[in-house]
Amino acid sequence: TWADVQLDTYADALAIVAVDGVGTSMDVLGAPRPCVVASAGTRVLRAAGQLVLTGGGSLQSDGSCNGGNARFGFQAIGLVTDGTENATLAAKIVESTTGTAPVGANGTVSLQENVQGKNKVAAVFGPHSGGFGPGRTLFNGYLDERPVANVSSVDLRSLPGAEPASGSEKKSPRVDLDNVRVRGASADELKGRVKFEDRSLGLRFKTSDVTSLVVSGDTAVVRGFATLEGPGTDETPVSFRIEVQDTGKKSDSLSIALSNGYARAGTLVKGDFKVRSS
Repeated sequence: TWADVQLDTYADALAIVAVDGVGTSMDVLGAPRPCVVASAGTRVLRAAGQLVLTGGGSLQSDGSCNGGNARFGFQAIGLVTDGTENATLAAKIVESTTGTAPVGANGTVSLQENVQGKNKVAAVFGPHSGGFGPGRTLFNGYLDERPVANVSSVDLRSLPGAEPASGSEKKSPRVDLDNVRVRGASADELKGRVKFEDRSLGLRFKTSDVTSLVVSGDTAVVRGFATLEGPGTDETPVSFRIEVQDTGKKSDSLSIALSNGYARAGTLVKGDFKVRSS
């Protein structure tokens, strides 16, 4: 699969997610007829905050598998993943010899590493949709199903000596939770403002669109939406999850994750969080 996917490399890469999967089966009704879906891709977070997705794959089927005879290739246009076991690759068909799978049509390929302790690969492209595994021995007359899925990620910022390739000096990200609170039981009574800035990457946002606040002991989790500003960004809102732990000392911890793949975590080098429940 990887041999058919052109992948770019970047000297300023901060984090990389890699996914690949192959689902195969063999028709046992009549002459042997194979059915295969294969995909691979990477998503790279660059130092300027830009996310670069590359990848694609193809679906080849004969007989009754996944909607009948099909031959088409697709390009990755989106990726949703936990970075460890599960990934869904959004794709657009870019070449096809199949009328029911025209060029420009959209679909998905889902990869799961641990379903009942086994792998699962599923494709959804209109009538050419179906899954391989886990533990299935018969699918539309097809036997010998063999799904293989791999989902992995690496944060290069956590490796020894890894530093952002932009910025004149190392500067820690800054997060301000300005009086985030909830009074009463209604989500409409959730108030507060969240500010974020990573000066090393030139990224920032300020928002009052806080959608949830969960407090458990000395830990608080804040979620919401914001429009990210900075190099490589656009007007598309991102969701955020911020978790803080109030230790009562000068060692409060903070983690922030954005839906575009940005993530940082660590102990505060300056400032203090106060977590209270009432």
